[in-house]
Amino acid sequence: MLTIGECRNLPQMPDIRRSHQLLVEHFDALIRGDTAAEATCDSHGVPSGKFDEVAETVLGEKPLNAWMGFEIKFIAMGAGWHEGVTATQRGRPRPPMCR
Repeated sequence: MLTIGECRNLPQMPDIRRSHQLLVEHFDALIRGDTAAEATCDSHGVPSGKFDEVAETVLGEKPLNAWMGFEIKFIAMGAGWHEGVTATQRGRPRPPMCR
């Protein structure tokens, strides 16, 4: 969703800002909590199949953004926490995205 210019005047903007703030505040705990669940390096890492459950535990509520795990995956790819990422391949996770 574009959130600049006139597009930032959305009724959902408070939820978008709150979701982003929760992601920033709890990023480490979300990754650590998920890797403790089932995010192994043989799988696709974070988000694991238990990410929603982990996120609800860490945040103390159901995440406003249903795509938070997907968002974390893109951040991790950009941070270099996946090896072999190309325009067509999502690569293989490495720690801290898996254990």
